[in-house]
Amino acid sequence: MRRLLVVALTSGAVAMGCLTSLASEAFPRAVDLESFEVVWRTIHEAYFDPTFGGVDWEAVRDQYWLHVKDAADSDEFYRLLNSMVFELERSHSAVIPPDSAGMVLPSGYAGGAVGLDVRWLSDEAVVVRVDSGSSADEAGIRPGFSISSFDGVPVQEIVAQAMAFLAPPFNERSTEETANSALLAQVYGEAGTQVVLTYRDRQGDLATVQLVRRARDRVSEPSPGMPPVYLDFASEWLQGDIGYVRFNTFHVDLLPDFAQAIASMREARGLILDLRGNPGGELDAMVGMTTYLLKDPAVIVTLVMRSQTAEVPAVPVDSAFRGPLVLLVDVRCTSGSEMLSISLQALGRAVVVGERTSGAVTGAGMIPLPNGALLMYPFVQTLAANGADPEGVGVTPDVLISLTRDQLLDGYDAQLQAAIDYLSGANSLQESLVVRVGGLIPDRVLHGG
Repeated sequence: MRRLLVVALTSGAVAMGCLTSLASEAFPRAVDLESFEVVWRTIHEAYFDPTFGGVDWEAVRDQYWLHVKDAADSDEFYRLLNSMVFELERSHSAVIPPDSAGMVLPSGYAGGAVGLDVRWLSDEAVVVRVDSGSSADEAGIRPGFSISSFDGVPVQEIVAQAMAFLAPPFNERSTEETANSALLAQVYGEAGTQVVLTYRDRQGDLATVQLVRRARDRVSEPSPGMPPVYLDFASEWLQGDIGYVRFNTFHVDLLPDFAQAIASMREARGLILDLRGNPGGELDAMVGMTTYLLKDPAVIVTLVMRSQTAEVPAVPVDSAFRGPLVLLVDVRCTSGSEMLSISLQALGRAVVVGERTSGAVTGAGMIPLPNGALLMYPFVQTLAANGADPEGVGVTPDVLISLTRDQLLDGYDAQLQAAIDYLSGANSLQESLVVRVGGLIPDRVLHGG
């Protein structure tokens, strides 16, 4: 049984401009052409819809073969392969060049981090979180600072390059997520390497700092031929007896952390599950975590495959949290995070706060290719608890609210505040505790330590 992934990869970093070309070798090599055949055949045999949504998959193979066999270099080769799999217009379709997983999904596959999170807000690369004790924190970087360039390359150029090669689902939120992923690919990297940031601070003054990408201290055991996954988990108490949990991906190794955190918060006034920036992960982990959030048994997701349809139930454990629950989402919240949010919202179990998501929810498998690349291929249509297919639609929050640079400079997280307001029973911001960096809650909650 293949492991079902519900984690979305965007094309900005798969997009080939930043990869090292193999033009100095005879190209394409026999192993590359073999990999092309494996890509096409795997999707041909596994895709959940035997009609391929009306796409003539045989004709697609013939069309792209004419170009792939004459590809000038690796950049052109991988651009063609990704263009081919994008013909299905389904998320979770990608051919990832060798040793590039950390660029495609940096928050999960990159081994080094400077300790900041960034979002593309109003055409600016704005810092939205700084991890306490990280390189960025020690250098004085703070939420709300606007990054102008990475290693001398303007952020507008980085984003424009990513936008030149977009992946499904083709909508505005997915496009914004592509921009965010391209920026994060600059933040993360190989442990021990450095990145030079030029940024504007609160006063608008321009400064430059060199940050070291420090080794991330928690990593999963990789499967053969697959990259390791780096794991982050944080849980804390907020003012007002409210629990807070955040993690970077759905992974079975995080289930004990999640169980322990939820068990310690069973009597909390309310719980905030911060899924912002979470690209999804393993279905088993997502369902496992759901059992700690439900009040009653429920079908969380239905899997539609070519040969069968299967409902995936979740039964609450004895130590499940049964109080008020708020989920925080943004445009970087994709795949498994979207399915969890949509299903708990449809079941009436959670209130969702934040931004509408892109709807990148098709279930996928991942395999190594003969030339060392990785293929992520869609083979499962995933239906939410209400029977809807959220692909291309995404999560519509109950409370729509975005972050702004000015608020972040003031240490104010409007999305987190809205969640606290709801759980506190406040009717307005003035009637609730105000969340500020270094203010009413421990720094490590907002800074992710």
